[in-house]
Amino acid sequence: MNVNGQESFNIQRALLIIVLSGLVIGSGIAFVRLFEGLPTESASLAIDWKGLWHDIRGGIHYEGTLRNPPWSVLILWPVTQLAMKTAWGLAMYVTLIMQMLTVPRTAHAWKTALGALLLMTSFPSLRHMADGNLEGLLIGGLLLIGVGIKTSHPLPLASGILLASAKPQSFVLLMPVLGLTLLITLPRQALFRTAGLVLAVVLATLIWRGQEWWVEGVRGNIHVNSLVDISLNATLGRLDLGPGELPIKVLMISAVIGIAGWVCWTSQPSFSRAKMGLLVAGSLLVSPYAAGNSLLTVLAIGIIPFFQARPLPGLVLIMLINASWWPHIQGYQAASSNYTTLLVGLAFLVLAWHVWREESATKTKSRDTLGERSKAKEHELRRTGWV
Repeated sequence: MNVNGQESFNIQRALLIIVLSGLVIGSGIAFVRLFEGLPTESASLAIDWKGLWHDIRGGIHYEGTLRNPPWSVLILWPVTQLAMKTAWGLAMYVTLIMQMLTVPRTAHAWKTALGALLLMTSFPSLRHMADGNLEGLLIGGLLLIGVGIKTSHPLPLASGILLASAKPQSFVLLMPVLGLTLLITLPRQALFRTAGLVLAVVLATLIWRGQEWWVEGVRGNIHVNSLVDISLNATLGRLDLGPGELPIKVLMISAVIGIAGWVCWTSQPSFSRAKMGLLVAGSLLVSPYAAGNSLLTVLAIGIIPFFQARPLPGLVLIMLINASWWPHIQGYQAASSNYTTLLVGLAFLVLAWHVWREESATKTKSRDTLGERSKAKEHELRRTGWV
């Protein structure tokens, strides 16, 4: 390409960036204005965000709604200095952008477009916008982890870990698998830098607000075993299984951990989107507490890419997820929570099967092929007298 051609290309790229930036900013302003006009005073809208906004605004205090670890919510402090509705609209707009960025770009444009449409119009997405929760931090963190693993760069990796751990209940199975993956695949210098960045931020914020978070945010969580809790422990407790309840809980939780561990151990040493979704879903099931909002992360990170790979079963799973609006709208809170647990469990099994089929079976086949080639090579060497 000649000099004039290169200059023309740079100008076109600059203009494209300006136009796209203008569209993002303009749509963001319109989105925030829409949220500023919504009635939150006497309605259930922004039911989560009101408490989060209040508890973060004054310097992160665990007085009511806030349960997230202090290192993960520092990024929200500047946003909470805005008016409540403005901050709510801005936070949800960023969450919507995170959802759009999670949709993989495929060779078939219709799969990309349909995946984005199904995600952003899904019941979990709309419900999350209405409630004003923090799944955007988790989704954005997982995206940064993916970028960090691909580039072996400590900064996106450390930032992703800090953001994704905003909800430890979604991270409990994912963290050890991520740690093992980084030990296997990451260069030692990048690994030490990543660990140093994460530990520096975590230790500093734990000294600052760690005790308050643990006492008020974790141990003082009044929603454990309540109707909003979709963990296996809470759901099986609601079913009142009698004397066999404890053994069933232990058996099912152990099964989830065992399946996740076996699938990840036998799969490729990578951190695919399906594996992320599998581990987030499994974490929600085995954690002492988990809320239904996190189904959005399972959908965005794991199920939408699964839909793009296998449209028919993926679409059926998305339709089942959207059907959860019915018991919720009708006021059947217990049924809604139990159904959400069932959906998370189904997503876990589907993604476990998908990871095994795409990674574990492929790994076994590759290993068998290498073994056959090695035997053939040894036979040839023996035949020619080299061995």
